Amino acid sequence: MKSFKRLLLLFLVFSVLIVNVVALNPAVADSANPKQNTMASEHNFGDEEPESNPQASPEPTPEASPQPSAEPSAEASPEPSAEPCSEPSPEPSPEPSPEPNPEPSPAPELGELPFTDVPSNSWYYSAVRYVYERGLMVGNTDTLFEPGKNVTRAMAVAVLYRMEGRPETGDNPFVDVPAGSWYESAVSWAAAEGIVYGVDQQHFSPNSYVTREQILSFIYRYVNYKGGETLQRHNLNGYYDRYSISDYAVKAVKWATAVHLVKGRTETTIVPKDTLTRCELAQILMNLNTRILENESVMHPSSVEVPILIYHSIDDTVQNASTISSEDFEAVISMLSETGYHAVSYNQLVDFVDNGTSLPENPIVITFDDGYQNNLDLGYDILKRYGFCAEISVICSFIGVMDQYDDFSVIPHFNLEDVLELEDGVINIQSHTDRMHMPYDYSDLELGRRGVAKRVTETEAEYIARLRTDFQASYDRIASVLNPPQALTYPFGIFTSQAEAVAKEVGYRVTVTTRTGTNVITHGDPDCLYLLNRVEVTADMSADDFAEMMNSFS
Repeated sequence: MKSFKRLLLLFLVFSVLIVNVVALNPAVADSANPKQNTMASEHNFGDEEPESNPQASPEPTPEASPQPSAEPSAEASPEPSAEPCSEPSPEPSPEPSPEPNPEPSPAPELGELPFTDVPSNSWYYSAVRYVYERGLMVGNTDTLFEPGKNVTRAMAVAVLYRMEGRPETGDNPFVDVPAGSWYESAVSWAAAEGIVYGVDQQHFSPNSYVTREQILSFIYRYVNYKGGETLQRHNLNGYYDRYSISDYAVKAVKWATAVHLVKGRTETTIVPKDTLTRCELAQILMNLNTRILENESVMHPSSVEVPILIYHSIDDTVQNASTISSEDFEAVISMLSETGYHAVSYNQLVDFVDNGTSLPENPIVITFDDGYQNNLDLGYDILKRYGFCAEISVICSFIGVMDQYDDFSVIPHFNLEDVLELEDGVINIQSHTDRMHMPYDYSDLELGRRGVAKRVTETEAEYIARLRTDFQASYDRIASVLNPPQALTYPFGIFTSQAEAVAKEVGYRVTVTTRTGTNVITHGDPDCLYLLNRVEVTADMSADDFAEMMNSFS
């Protein structure tokens, strides 16, 4: 009996050992396959969301540009730029299909985002939520935002149009923007307001991907359209690819980085011609609203930037450094008109400084020195045709002189009465002194004087008295026929502290030099109207040269 019990016990022990060996074999096999272990681990902890890669673009299309290698900061976004009068198209890209949900429904109720591809820990989550809750952007499906998908030019303009509240629009100027398309109203509005230009005069290329420099240009012009201040500039010295920014976009990119609307794609690169993704656009729009449009000091500016152009003579038979043909003059005026500049008078600048009276977007002053007859004969009609005005500073002792002044041969100068026959507001007359625009050795009276500079032989009191006599004579001569002059333009650009003091004493609100540069005019600061800079336009300067020069002052 005992032997039987021992045998039974041994049998049970042996059976348990066999079961254990069989049970252990699968575990040994699984341990050799890390992938299976990983999958098992993920399933075991399936109620926790795996850590997501903020850079990964969910199901990117073949055309989609890669996301930044480093996670962008909250401010990071592309550096789009401005378009010129004819904005260059980005590298041709396949025509993407229209945005699946181009027109968003009314702003959704606050709550969790419905998009499965916008993780709550992604750098762009708050931006996507911001634009979604305000109806500026929607998903490409009910559950997918597609943050890594590229933005087209049509989409970029549409969000600004939505932001503006879908205002009334004019005629559509582009043959490639179909009537009734979801973006027709947006493009028509933006083109009419000078916020966008086509890739040429007839084509907008709505389905081409917008570049980083283009979107910043759209926004730069949009803020100008809204009356905001866009004077700040970043020098971009830290970005080694800053010279790849298109000329038309330089101001926009410098401004956008200065106001922290965007940063570079990396610490040392801007990549202005790269494409823009939907999550980057969302971040830009949030920055635009919170940092610019909702900023009272930006949207109700006290300062504007004003360039002043210098011309002298317009002649279709003779051209030299100070003479331009009527064709070349019209080419510059046409280019200024097409690119959104608006000519203003010195009176308007004074009114802005004194009373805060608003100036048009992109104000510019057109000036002529000396008072030549050809300014009226050839320049007036061109200015009037484009709705521009000009300031002509006359040498009062030469008014009405047609060929000779004593023994000095001169180009014909008009009479002040000639201006009375012209339409009001096109030509405004200012002073270029009475007799101080003379060569060194022209007369005994002015011997040794260059412009308003002090003669070596005269005392301080004599010098000031001479300035007072001349400045008052020119002021009174103009005021006897036309409106009193607001500005004194210094001959040869030479000025002195004594001349400045006398000009203010006589009643001139503006003084003008030939120093090169633009001007910042500030409401409430009358001193900003003195010693203004100007930009000289020469006969050999093309429209492209002019545009490049203007950008160089930014």
